[in-house]
Amino acid sequence: MNEIYTERAKRLVRQYIIKHLDKSDPSPKFEVYVVWFVYILGNWKAILASTLFDDMYYEVIYNDDGVKSETYLDAYKKFESVCIPDGANLNVDPEPTLPFKWPTDEHIQRAFDQADLIDHPNPRTMGDDQQIKL
Repeated sequence: MNEIYTERAKRLVRQYIIKHLDKSDPSPKFEVYVVWFVYILGNWKAILASTLFDDMYYEVIYNDDGVKSETYLDAYKKFESVCIPDGANLNVDPEPTLPFKWPTDEHIQRAFDQADLIDHPNPRTMGDDQQIKL
């Protein structure tokens, strides 16, 4: 049964690749192969690649919720493959965190104005007798 799904996934990826090849180049010969596949409860997912030297990989997902059946194809480009040994880090300085500042009444009023909520009461500027009761 899995062979039916993997062949379908390979066919969809092949069609996608052919559609997105540069039309000015001759059509290359290539194979599509399954890297990973899982089937569970009527749904399946496959990760695929091709023999083209384009660093692309593809994810095909089939969802059957009982009402509609859909297949999704996502295409990804690999930018880099980095080996990180256990216990090592990338020696990247963490992004500096900015100190948190509470918004001032001016910031809040500007947000109300920009959101066109000026006609609605601002609870921060109401007196106790005007507070909205929940």
